[in-house]
Amino acid sequence: MSGFKKIFVLSLLVGLVFGCGVSEVTYAQTRPINHAMGVTEVPVNPERIVVLNGDGLEALLSVGITPVGTAKAMGDREWYEHLEEYMDGVVNVGEMTAPNLELIMMLEPDLIIGTKSRQEASYELLSMIAPTVFTESHTLGQWKADFLLYVDAVNKLDEGKKILEAWEQRAADLSKRLAEAGKLDQEVGIIRFTAGQGRFFYNMSFSGSIIKELGFKRPKNHDYDDRWVENITQERISEMDADVLFYFVLDTGDGEAIRFADEWMNTRLFQNLRASQKGQVYQVNDGYWNMTYGILSADYVLADIERYMLD
Repeated sequence: MSGFKKIFVLSLLVGLVFGCGVSEVTYAQTRPINHAMGVTEVPVNPERIVVLNGDGLEALLSVGITPVGTAKAMGDREWYEHLEEYMDGVVNVGEMTAPNLELIMMLEPDLIIGTKSRQEASYELLSMIAPTVFTESHTLGQWKADFLLYVDAVNKLDEGKKILEAWEQRAADLSKRLAEAGKLDQEVGIIRFTAGQGRFFYNMSFSGSIIKELGFKRPKNHDYDDRWVENITQERISEMDADVLFYFVLDTGDGEAIRFADEWMNTRLFQNLRASQKGQVYQVNDGYWNMTYGILSADYVLADIERYMLD
């Protein structure tokens, strides 16, 4: 946001805040939360929460909290398919990277949750509306730590720890069964298609971190813990090589990404990949494998792996 535009929006918001009386809101009891932007005093028991990212949304839902507003899904959807059942009455506050500040203010939140990598430019303005807590980034392979920050911000840390421990136990049990079935010796890759672009994921990615936690081998050129994603051209398809490939398609509704994926997967290069030769190329849901990065998504990823690798 340019300096002039920021000043203009700030002035507008100040006028709206004073006009609506929001600036007079005080919180009888608060507690400090350390987060990506510093330390913020948040209400002990927030009741009207706006959340601007998918993993934050899933964290709240997992502890039984429905926000009053949240950012829409990426792509052509309003809500991610696997979360639609939770979204009755939740207000769409716009794009994740450009939330509607006036609409958020009208919801009168007492806590706003987001992520620095997506909403840093709006942090100052959001903080004028309500106490605001940000994680650092949704793509740094630290989804568990982010989850604990979210549930701590809403004073549900103990409950959140139990939920995460239960997920980790499920992952450990699945890993044991995969080992017993001889599946962990296979190299597993994760790839995504959009219109005009292919990519594979390193261990820092959300789904890559889960594959690694389960104990699967990774293709040598995918097995980096300090990297997130690699965009490639069609000539580099051989770099996707693995025994098993999970793939997802981010389509905006015009079918272009689907056609692009089909084009790549029908090439001789792709057909020569080990996963293709073994019939182990599996399409999975991009919403929970690659978009939301949350605790509920992590559960769905385990279910997919169990279904395709064991059933």
